[in-house]
Amino acid sequence: MILTLLVDLHMRKELVAAGCLGLIITATGTLAQKPGDASKGQRTFARCVVCHDAQSTETQTDSGPDELAGPGLKGVFRRDKLRNGKKVTEENVRAVLDDGGRGMPAFRDILSEDERANLIAYLKTL
Repeated sequence: MILTLLVDLHMRKELVAAGCLGLIITATGTLAQKPGDASKGQRTFARCVVCHDAQSTETQTDSGPDELAGPGLKGVFRRDKLRNGKKVTEENVRAVLDDGGRGMPAFRDILSEDERANLIAYLKTL
């Protein structure tokens, strides 16, 4: 009788553990961003050139009619920090794209998820 109860308890623990593992695997797959297409991202970047230069590393200010409002993005993924002081990671770059800041509009509702993923893939090539 006791042995049967112990076996039953052990099996329940294994089922709970297996269920938890399944949830973790499912959540990880859901949260993972799908990789973007850099060539498509380059086309999306055409919208960004109004304020950003892909061939410059300068931190530009909107001080004149010919100046860009945002920083040059050449090598952005090789930098230590973003202008907001956060470490340069895909997650932090995505947050800037999504939420904007420092004069940059939020693009969460302007660009699709695929367009933002493609843009990030392109920025990694600069």
